[in-house]
Amino acid sequence: LQAKLAQQVSEAITHNKEVDALIKTNLMNLQQPSLADNLDDLKSMLISGLEELVQGQKVLRENLLNTQNYLKEVEQDRRALQEALGKARKSKLVDGLTGLPNRGVFIKQLDAEVARARRYGFDLAVALMALDGLSALAGKFGSAAGDLVIQYYATQVLSQFRGYDMAARSGADEFAVLFPNTQREGALRAVKKAQKSLRGAVVQYRGQDLAVPGFSCALTLYSPGETPDTLMRRAQFGMDQIRGGPNKLLAV
Repeated sequence: LQAKLAQQVSEAITHNKEVDALIKTNLMNLQQPSLADNLDDLKSMLISGLEELVQGQKVLRENLLNTQNYLKEVEQDRRALQEALGKARKSKLVDGLTGLPNRGVFIKQLDAEVARARRYGFDLAVALMALDGLSALAGKFGSAAGDLVIQYYATQVLSQFRGYDMAARSGADEFAVLFPNTQREGALRAVKKAQKSLRGAVVQYRGQDLAVPGFSCALTLYSPGETPDTLMRRAQFGMDQIRGGPNKLLAV
């Protein structure tokens, strides 16, 4: 609507300029001294009226230009608001450090996957991963070093899983992964492969190599009829048992 209105205002400005030019031309013709004397009064009336029209056209043109500028500002504000709202919506769904879905999005997707598992009899596995010794690393080198390690996980480790597996950041040093339509052996292989990929992995921090810590993982398999909440509680119970690692893997 704003774009259409702005276009109409622009067209009106163009039309206004054309009418203004026509009026000025006629006004100049009426001001020529060659006209007969008995037309003096008529000339005066016409001149006066045309001068008023010119002035009115000037005011109208200024108003239209002001309106056009106003519409441009409104459009700019609208775009800025859309961008701000988009960022606000995104910030509620995505972890700011890693760009991964946050825990709320993970739980919502878990609900959907459990519903599908019930409906179609599919297998479903859930993995909770805790980075071993991340707090100690951050305490020694600073929180920025810890953030760098978390980002490494997001871009290099979790990206190894299949495209339709869902990885999310579920806590300060935790990630959660959904393995839809995946049996126990397949999920175990995927987790072990990710653990193996971290052997010898380093990140550059302030000119030095920092060893990327491994992770411990609690792998939970969906049981028919189980609720998403119960499934997550079992996974969290397993994680609490092995937290601190190193590189422990527990299937519960």
